[in-house]
Amino acid sequence: MQQMKKYFLSLLFILGLIFSIGTANNIVKADTSTLPIDIRIESWDHTVVPYKELQVKPFDLTFISGIGNSTVGNWYKDHSEPLAVHVIVQALQSVGIDVSDDNQFDINSGGNYIAGIAGLWEFDKGPLSGWMYRVNDEVVGLGVGQQTLKAHDRIEMYYIGDFTNYDFGKLSATATEIKKGQSVTFKVTGQKASWEDVLPYTPIEGAVIYSNGQNTNTSTNTNGEVTVQFSRPGTYYITAEKLNENDHYNLVRPLPIKIVVE
Repeated sequence: MQQMKKYFLSLLFILGLIFSIGTANNIVKADTSTLPIDIRIESWDHTVVPYKELQVKPFDLTFISGIGNSTVGNWYKDHSEPLAVHVIVQALQSVGIDVSDDNQFDINSGGNYIAGIAGLWEFDKGPLSGWMYRVNDEVVGLGVGQQTLKAHDRIEMYYIGDFTNYDFGKLSATATEIKKGQSVTFKVTGQKASWEDVLPYTPIEGAVIYSNGQNTNTSTNTNGEVTVQFSRPGTYYITAEKLNENDHYNLVRPLPIKIVVE
């Protein structure tokens, strides 16, 4: 009887040990230190990083020459919340851009000001052109190495030809799932540049519609609307673009809308 009791106690101990090890392994594997952050990066005439969600936490940035052994570069040592620059760097790396190469990623001011991305630099499109960013639909007055982020924040980085003369684009559609041969009416609106007040979106005339990255040779009317017929089944990602090299105006491309044609 005593021997049987010892057997059961030993069995319970072993089962408890196995359970503890399994639980510990699960805890190690679950990385709760990262935050989900949405980001996209739009260049002058193409998308650098399409809209995506990243899992981000602070990490060592001292390997980037424009940041080096600075507060921003060493932020990860003493802080748990990521900076905007962490998300931007991780997003660029996700599409194969070597952020340690100054010809692909140029950042200065101790990691606060981005001067160039993927071959496009400040002043390339005019004396007031360069890279800007906003967080949760608001233009940020802080450097990318100063802006902290929380879970589910959204960063949109974009290039403008003139920071006093651009629109931030938005796109809507009358339908997103249609049959072959049917049409969809798209409306393009834009929010004027503003560092203070949040301005309303107004119709954009002359915005060119792009489907899966290809110019459809259709553009919006005075109401910002255009109707496109879809003759073939498939999945189409629609966005819009409006550029003017003469006065350096550009419409920051709207988030694409997915159209499914059966």
